[in-house]
Amino acid sequence: MGQRGNTCRKYKIYRVTELFLRGACLDIFDQKRIWVKPLSRSLCWRHGFNDVSDIKFYMSGKNTSPKSSRNLFLSKKGFVAMASGFVIFYLVCFLFNFLADPLGQAPVLDARENLAWAEKISKSELPEEPLYRALFYPWILSWVPQAEVFAPALGVLCHLLNALLCGLIARQVWRSSAAGFFSGAFYGIYPVALFFAVQVLDITFALSFFLLAIYCLLRFAESPRWFLPLFAGLMLSIAFLARPNFLPAALACPLVVFGLSCRCQKGIATAVGLALLAATPLGLSFLAQGLVNKQLSGEFRILPWQGAYNLYAANREGANGKFYKQRLAFDDVPEGMNPTRMESVYLYREETGDASPSPDIDDMNAFWRQRLFQHIAANPFDWLQLMVRKVTYLVNDWEQYNNLSYHYHKERWPLLAWNPLGWGLLLIGSAVALSFGWRKMEKAESASLALLALAYTAGVLLFFVSARFRLPLAPILVVLCGGLATISWRRVRLKRGLLVGAGALIVAGFTYGNWFDARSRETFRQDQLLLAKAALESGQDEASLDWAEEALTADPDLDAAKRVRLAALFNLWLSREGEAAARSWKDLKSALAGLRQNDATTLFIRGVAFWREGQPEDAKATWRAAVDRYGPNAGSSAGALEWATVQPQEKLSPLARQIGEVLER
Repeated sequence: MGQRGNTCRKYKIYRVTELFLRGACLDIFDQKRIWVKPLSRSLCWRHGFNDVSDIKFYMSGKNTSPKSSRNLFLSKKGFVAMASGFVIFYLVCFLFNFLADPLGQAPVLDARENLAWAEKISKSELPEEPLYRALFYPWILSWVPQAEVFAPALGVLCHLLNALLCGLIARQVWRSSAAGFFSGAFYGIYPVALFFAVQVLDITFALSFFLLAIYCLLRFAESPRWFLPLFAGLMLSIAFLARPNFLPAALACPLVVFGLSCRCQKGIATAVGLALLAATPLGLSFLAQGLVNKQLSGEFRILPWQGAYNLYAANREGANGKFYKQRLAFDDVPEGMNPTRMESVYLYREETGDASPSPDIDDMNAFWRQRLFQHIAANPFDWLQLMVRKVTYLVNDWEQYNNLSYHYHKERWPLLAWNPLGWGLLLIGSAVALSFGWRKMEKAESASLALLALAYTAGVLLFFVSARFRLPLAPILVVLCGGLATISWRRVRLKRGLLVGAGALIVAGFTYGNWFDARSRETFRQDQLLLAKAALESGQDEASLDWAEEALTADPDLDAAKRVRLAALFNLWLSREGEAAARSWKDLKSALAGLRQNDATTLFIRGVAFWREGQPEDAKATWRAAVDRYGPNAGSSAGALEWATVQPQEKLSPLARQIGEVLER
């Protein structure tokens, strides 16, 4: 009887230990009898003990709490609190650092476009045409007061939510609280994600719904309740509405639900029903987008129409495989207008001879799809080589982007510069964690995660593998890295450790190597140009001049940088007096002589130069040309013409009087 009782007690202790290791909510320290020997040191640490001797001390009754005041900061809760506080402090510091930067004070490119669309939506001024791009995120911004100020804070909040979701997903996959904490903290300070979070971009916002969907699916694998597939489908539908790149993952969601339902022995009919339930929100999102297009333009379209040309541009002859590279430069881009759209329409007209004011969208999309299929059919090996390069760039540590390059701005911002985390470390950490701990992973959850990741990766490879497109894969790698916290490193055999180390070195060679010129700094001059423009708009003329000079040093023929330099010199001339103003005017004249292309601002400045040199007729002709070509964007030229022609002076507008003070300077 004693032997049987001892055996039962050992079985109970083994079972308690197993439940504890699997993350069950059971406190084994409430038991009066406990088998201390098999508990590892990491297991002790998770419950606030330093080692097994601390457990014996606690069980002896001399201390009623395992977390005494002297071990407060060494306890699990204390460590989690300190780490969470550090992550939040780090994010807030970077947010204020960004808001003080020219890019934070004067948003550029897609951020500027999002704000322009948000303003149009808030004023109910959407154009009567089908949606070119997804507008769910600008619609959200339209409800945010002073969106240009508070949108970065919204991005940081979404980033914090994403970090929390990474932790929850990792805990589900690895069945370990330590893995969840490690993954959440890892993603919380992941600098690439934070770099995009503070910008007025849709990727961090959409990523939150993507991760929510993944968490719901993993919970469904554990507890198959009917509302979880519905909620997962809803979250993926919202992610798709905010950013269409999530469409492949949204389409894969019903397949994941079907597979998980069959695993739970729900029956084919029930599995099909749950899969259809998961697909319902996506169908409703298609319907909603179609109705919006119908109301705006009279055409029922379930998708934005930018995809056809983007797909062609990503796979055409001469595509670099990294990012979208614009083939045309436009002097004047209207507020909220997408340069890619302008390029697609211009090239379509040029190649087809279509002279209509608004080419038919279906005809344009069919044309670009046909061009793509013809190119792939005629050059299949060239396209396969392009796909190989895309895969290489996808796994490379270098964050590819045609502007706002992460690696350029990482050197500018100290809070990013010292942070060593990056895509390469994620890949290496994931490879090591899978090599040592794949047996500990929950197979159904892991398969679901892998299927969604593969679906999204397929979409990335079809289009662009640039930093913003591949960012949603980073949380999945972070979740895999969470397995590093579950490995018993002391039990790793030397031979296996050497093999895994050799594999990690091979992965490092791929991710850090300069394969196919993956680590090119060619795009840095675009970052310098964007900084120069942002500084000019935010009133930092000297900084704008410096960045424009840096861009011209890298590319002396960059006309956009020449125009920004000219505008900065003009502002400096206005703000200076005496010899300093004379030097600025001399530099301005020199810059004006080397300018080949004009815009509304440079034509106004050229007219001012003619006026100061005693050539009023040439000045008026220059200003008139600016007004005729650029319309409302040439307000300064219109004010100068008014001042030069309208008499008496009392009839002048306030703008014309201000321009007159400049001309009389």
